[in-house]
Amino acid sequence: MNRNKYLLGALGALVLIVAAVFILTNRGNNNDTEPIAVVTDNGAPAENEGVAPTEESAEEVTDEPTEVADLPPLPVLEGTQATGLGGGGGANSSRPQSGGGGFATEDIAIDGGFIYTDPFSGTTFTLNATLPTEPLLASVVQNVPETAVSVEVARDLANRFGFTGQMFREQYPVFEQEPGLPEYVPPVVYYLFDGPRTMVIDAWGAYYNDTSIENNWENPMPFAQAAPIAEAFLQERGLLNFEYQVQQLWGTDVNFVRVIDGRPSSQPELTVGVSHEGQVFFVSYQLLRNAETLGRYPLITAQEAWEILQSGVVENQIPYQYAFNPEQAVAEPAILEPDPNAEQYQFWARDYASGEEVHLYEWPIVYLPVDGGSPRIQVRGYVIQADDATLNALAERVGQQTHLWGQVSADGSTFELAGWEAIDQILEPISGPGVISRDGDQVLFTNSETGSVYIVPSAPADLADGLEVYLFGWSVRDLGLAYPVVDWENIDKIVNIEPLPEETLPVDIPIEGGEDMVFEPFTYETFTVNEVTLAYYTSYVWPTDENGETRYEGQPTNIVQPTWKFAGATNTGDLVEFFVQATQPDFLQYVNQNLPLVLR
Repeated sequence: MNRNKYLLGALGALVLIVAAVFILTNRGNNNDTEPIAVVTDNGAPAENEGVAPTEESAEEVTDEPTEVADLPPLPVLEGTQATGLGGGGGANSSRPQSGGGGFATEDIAIDGGFIYTDPFSGTTFTLNATLPTEPLLASVVQNVPETAVSVEVARDLANRFGFTGQMFREQYPVFEQEPGLPEYVPPVVYYLFDGPRTMVIDAWGAYYNDTSIENNWENPMPFAQAAPIAEAFLQERGLLNFEYQVQQLWGTDVNFVRVIDGRPSSQPELTVGVSHEGQVFFVSYQLLRNAETLGRYPLITAQEAWEILQSGVVENQIPYQYAFNPEQAVAEPAILEPDPNAEQYQFWARDYASGEEVHLYEWPIVYLPVDGGSPRIQVRGYVIQADDATLNALAERVGQQTHLWGQVSADGSTFELAGWEAIDQILEPISGPGVISRDGDQVLFTNSETGSVYIVPSAPADLADGLEVYLFGWSVRDLGLAYPVVDWENIDKIVNIEPLPEETLPVDIPIEGGEDMVFEPFTYETFTVNEVTLAYYTSYVWPTDENGETRYEGQPTNIVQPTWKFAGATNTGDLVEFFVQATQPDFLQYVNQNLPLVLR
């Protein structure tokens, strides 16, 4: 079942799409700190792993005098958005601008037919909280990514999850290089397989999944019960080697975020899925393997940040997010308007029985073993079973459509290959609308556009005589029968839906505005700040080329830096959190300037 059904309507769904990029948290009473291990710079297990560090609250971090002359500049939070439906854009400073607060032409940006507006233009901000006077300094953490994960690091991580078999890398098709373009070098990604368990490891992180464990999304395990199970799972594998908090963001996924100066960072480094029966079925591992503290930076005061917020959200490029209580995301799924025609829809996907001769027309996915040996080849999710010579020959077909025939195993995991042949050009599909007819045990499909008749093998029992359908397949085979046999893959019932009548306005009701109608963008009238805290925000610095242009390839450098977070509610009841960059301006630099950002 689609997990998105647990989000609160379209707003929640949109938030989820970008939440993988900027998940900013610090959710009040949902942030119960559970530190259990000490920080190490390289992400390797600490010697005293499993020993709780000395607890040091944010208030206990002392702001001793520090040498700031050699602190590297930090990237300005420009043009970024937090987890939400809005954010800054188009400004050139992170400090207050003249004016602000009123609605101006520059608050509207038109991109094609879509209009971007600032919903906080003209909003009255009210403070209903005490502004903190501390801290005066805060640590900044940087993580410079590895260009590629080594075999040794990947193997160590895989062993922690119980993978002891062969490690693979995917083989990519080789295309003719266009003149003048740099040669494409595929990323280094390692794959491990153990029946229903899989693991993918790259320079960014790792992803573990166990498809044998089913989860009841409609009746999930309560978060309070899932959290200790997830924590124990990670502890047993030596993965919690930094001070952290356990947090609930969406649903019952258990998230582990790094704690800096007693405060949680904005992005989970580990996310664990626990089934309704208490079994771990997935882990997302995004550990900052090379985390190091750049230093303790001087901060602007919360009062200064409050003045910046009031002077304009877009003008000062302040990231913000729409916040939700985790309980809402689980307990109150979105109520969608029911489709009145839902009961009429029918769809059949080809289901291959064990022992049945199966013909597939697929593009083989090829994995080559790191330590040598036979390649692993998959088509349609099946692992090909054949002798080494056949597998090596088939490995040359990566990226090319190939006709394969054989039998599916009883458990549906492997494909016993009987033979294969190359397809020089991609086949023209056998598809189109038509009518099903039954003659005894034989099922026929007559294409309404061409009049061609095909035998439908292994037809679904509920494919009714006379039913109008749309059939898709890659090829037909002549077996000497009255009609050729179509190797169909899926069939859709055709549902003829009567169009809804168009609403017409009475002729005596004039339409106001006409050509002179002025677009009035939505804006919030008021925003009340109910909480002000120092919160850590994760920003990203991508590499640049020799011309200073940003290259969105490889992995970015993570900068976890302090912000003043202003949390509250709009006049419509929307919960919003704003993040004003807290580092003093003298220590900030724009990434998009021609001068490179100096990072240690």
